[in-house]
Amino acid sequence: QHDFSINFQPPGLPDPPNQLQAINVTHSSFILTWQTAYNGGSNLIYHISLNGNRTEERQTTLNSIRFTGKFNSDVSS
Repeated sequence: QHDFSINFQPPGLPDPPNQLQAINVTHSSFILTWQTAYNGGSNLIYHISLNGNRTEERQTTLNSIRFTGKFNSDVSS
């Protein structure tokens, strides 16, 4: 008979992403890139909220390190 033990450890808290950058920014689009940090032992999901004009808010859930976004500007008063 062989005895052995397995120790389980719950996932820890992840670190925030590193080197967040907005690139290729135009009047209606942009690309966000970042480097993933320590994931705490779990898969990471990123939430990005975009606030455009007063009536527009979008949120997306990501599991990659690149996000391409488009936004509409409302210049009317």
